[in-house]
Amino acid sequence: MKTITNFFSGLSEMKWLVIIFEAAFLLALTYVAVRLINRAFDRTKNPRNLNLKFLKSFLTGLVWVIGIVQIIALIPGMSNFTQTVLAGSGIVAVVIGLAAQESFGNLISGMIIAIFHPFQVGDRVHLLDNDITGWIEDITLRHTIIRTFTNSRIIIPNSEMSKEKIENADFSDSGASAVINVSVAYESDLEKAMKIMARAIGDHPLFYDTRTEEQKAAGVEKVRVFVEDFGDSGIVLRASMWTKTIAENFGACSDARLEIKKAFEREGIEIPYNKIVVLEK
Repeated sequence: MKTITNFFSGLSEMKWLVIIFEAAFLLALTYVAVRLINRAFDRTKNPRNLNLKFLKSFLTGLVWVIGIVQIIALIPGMSNFTQTVLAGSGIVAVVIGLAAQESFGNLISGMIIAIFHPFQVGDRVHLLDNDITGWIEDITLRHTIIRTFTNSRIIIPNSEMSKEKIENADFSDSGASAVINVSVAYESDLEKAMKIMARAIGDHPLFYDTRTEEQKAAGVEKVRVFVEDFGDSGIVLRASMWTKTIAENFGACSDARLEIKKAFEREGIEIPYNKIVVLEK
């Protein structure tokens, strides 16, 4: 303690003012450099690119580290003092080593994620091991941020993300599909009902045509309707509503079901439902 007191008291007031001024200048310079890096990356044409996101975090972190080291180096003898403290405390050295090991692991895992692209910013993912579903919002040097359906954020270290089994709905194609089941009475015209159902789904403005050019040339139907089952009161028809994104799918399915109901009523196609007949003696 006496050594530390003598050290600080040995500097003149003018020397301290110079050090404070230089430290403030370096801090401001570091802040401006980080802002310029962020602005440059925010203007990129593809903000979802994972490599750019990770490179942005890496560069900003590197600039902050360099800036802080330069500020500490302004204090005369501080580097020697720090080395003395660390050399005399094995516990501190162990703690710093463990912390650095964990941080280094997250850094390496983040680099692996950036190289192999298991997901991109904006992808809808489901982590099978932890049963977490949401959208990738950001990735930093240390962690990945997932936005859930309730608009909350889950922050997961990159070392854990690299070990996760990830179900990515947008990995190769962002298209999403949901099944629409409709029952029609046994007395109804089944072929007419199937054409109505296919037209109601295929004509929706958000319908995503998944056919290849070869399939289109071969005359493959845009929407194929299947007879799924013979129910107790009617025949169950089944078709798939495809949209470009999962966010559009729910509303598109709702619109298609409503249009199918209206079209069935116009064409005399009955949708069976349970009826109660009361006999009065």
